[in-house]
Amino acid sequence: MGIFKVIRTSKELSEQFRNKLIIENSRRYMFLLGLVILSQLVFILLEGFRILEWNKNVFILRALVLIVSSIFFVLIYYFTKRNDKNRSILTLMVLIALIQLITILIGCYFVVHMFKDGIYSYSTFLLVSLIASLTCIRNPYYSVGIILLFFIGLTLYLMIFVLPISNWTGELLIAIIFLISLHMGNILNYNRHIKLFFNDIEIKKINKRLKTMSQIDELTGIYNRRKISEVINEYIALSERYNSCFCIAMIDIDHFKAVNDNYGHNVGDSVLYELSNNIRFILRSTDVLGRWGGEEFVILMPNCKENDAYLLLERLRKNIEKYKFSGAGQVTFSAGISTYEKEDSLNIIIERADIALYKAKESGRNTVKIYSR
Repeated sequence: MGIFKVIRTSKELSEQFRNKLIIENSRRYMFLLGLVILSQLVFILLEGFRILEWNKNVFILRALVLIVSSIFFVLIYYFTKRNDKNRSILTLMVLIALIQLITILIGCYFVVHMFKDGIYSYSTFLLVSLIASLTCIRNPYYSVGIILLFFIGLTLYLMIFVLPISNWTGELLIAIIFLISLHMGNILNYNRHIKLFFNDIEIKKINKRLKTMSQIDELTGIYNRRKISEVINEYIALSERYNSCFCIAMIDIDHFKAVNDNYGHNVGDSVLYELSNNIRFILRSTDVLGRWGGEEFVILMPNCKENDAYLLLERLRKNIEKYKFSGAGQVTFSAGISTYEKEDSLNIIIERADIALYKAKESGRNTVKIYSR
């Protein structure tokens, strides 16, 4: 089962990384498309004001590039903002793949056009290869394979139909070197993304663990004093807003020092752990249990009146009274209950519960008392 769990987790993380990469690449492509749209608008304006030479065919090409780029920009923006993640990711993959294909084909067309005009250069193809490889869909190895196929196909076409290779051998060698360097850099960049992603996952795990450690009592596994105080303060705010009430109970184990002295601290720790487990088992799903310190526990009971809280604590008391603790036998507790009143603070509620607890101990212990003025 452990192996399958690891595999499943690995696949899940791979899927998360893939989705994150696609979203990042989609945003990067939006930026590139934005640059293309802006540049074409600037050139159209310059040509319109006759600052640059006007050419009808060039204008039509610019307008076409502008329209196609704008459509892709809007589509990518729309699908990056959609709530349906799975369908959006798939659509974005298709859109990016389509743009890459169009970009590479345009690069191939211009290289052939330049060769026919006597300009023996692969610079256009290398430029579009860079753009395509920077925004690879899944990983750079796929884009390397696709671009190499186009590169080989373009080279063969030029050799057979345009110009003998003897005229541009040096250009071909330079193009190959640049192409290899380009994709090696892209693969290294991709691997860096993977490391950053998993480092981020590890940091999140550590932060989650630290947060848990700051909120959970290490011995009993319940909320510690800091966290239970936060929860009570939250309920105070909610009660102020919605005019509701809640009760808290302060619990103290009777003669706990004697347990530690007679049986040792390990047994004492075991009693604290078993007591918290027993209490959790009986509490309502909405009740919150926390360790206040030492052998003292606090129970928060939302939407609860004094009598209901008393009945719950009596049930807890009787249950614990009958329970046989490991190494210590019978252990009892005393409890004091206080009810939230308007404009009460955390300290006031705790103080009232503490006063009620003191009265319970004065009454012979193993009893529950409600605070009364």
